Amino acid sequence: MIKVNRAMEQLISSQTFANNHCEYNSIIDRITHNTKTIKESIVYDTEGIDESLVDFKRIFKYVDDWTGYEIMCNEILVHSSELPVSQYIVFAKKLQDSLQSKFAGKRFVIYLCVKKDFIELRFHTYRKNEGLWLNDNLNEYDNPILCFLGENEYLY
Repeated sequence: MIKVNRAMEQLISSQTFANNHCEYNSIIDRITHNTKTIKESIVYDTEGIDESLVDFKRIFKYVDDWTGYEIMCNEILVHSSELPVSQYIVFAKKLQDSLQSKFAGKRFVIYLCVKKDFIELRFHTYRKNEGLWLNDNLNEYDNPILCFLGENEYLY
């Protein structure tokens, strides 16, 4: 399942899709390679986080749950020239597949939020008791947003 807000619908409908091929596999490979398990979460880590130094008690004063922690850690900026609008859905699916392959038994939700010259990419493990990161009504957000849930009936 794919959810988008009106702003993303407008962005997608305004695009011409000819000659918009891109090589996003290196982005997916980099993200997947640098993603690891820390405690009960899956996080993107290019710094070499030492789990023993993470103060989860303090973190959970600022975020409500593991989904919030993952979303905070799993923010990757991609320049819009590296990922044309025509490739958003394919990219999100391939990233989800790659993460689910690396972390067997986990399911991931992928978010793309367009901001000027870059795409803010975020993802989290889906936990039924925590739900999705963003509100159900994506039209509450001004920036174009795509939420890729995949072909996962487990979400509802």
